[in-house]
Amino acid sequence: MATALFVRRGFDAVTVADVAEAANVSKMTVFNYFPRKEDLLLDRHSERMDAVRRAITGRPPGTSPVDAVRAHCQELLADGHPTSGAVAAASWFFEMVRDSPALRTRWLEQEREIGDALAGVLVEEWGDEPRARLVAAMLAAAMNTGFRIAVDAILAGRPAAQVRREQSALLDQAFDLVAQGVHGTG
Repeated sequence: MATALFVRRGFDAVTVADVAEAANVSKMTVFNYFPRKEDLLLDRHSERMDAVRRAITGRPPGTSPVDAVRAHCQELLADGHPTSGAVAAASWFFEMVRDSPALRTRWLEQEREIGDALAGVLVEEWGDEPRARLVAAMLAAAMNTGFRIAVDAILAGRPAAQVRREQSALLDQAFDLVAQGVHGTG
């Protein structure tokens, strides 16, 4: 319901009261489920955080966190998942986020929260908070950069199949760089 309003009128032109009225609920009911208006559209955040946590905590023995997050990103890409960024059908969503300062700000906050979640998992595993935070920041940067480059290519009108191929190679390059920094192999 909210998404349809955002698409029709633009994110910044729709209020939470508009969404509540369209859903025939109170404004407080909307806020009970979505603490911020931006979360009505950016509603996959907890799914994204849980998935990246599971990528690390559920990785096979002997698999590094870098390789686990790389595999997770490559899997999203191969599955054509919207959170991979390389999905032409999601261009309306990417345009809406790009065009709204409030959505861009919330997206950046969510990226930081994912980095913090990664750090939390690594601190728990390693017990070395400074190192965990540094590695988590590098992992988050690799993930976020791959996503942003794919979104920019989709918004520029490049074919999704080509974007996916290029993004796959970019992700490998990014995670190779992270692995070199983390493991000192380069």
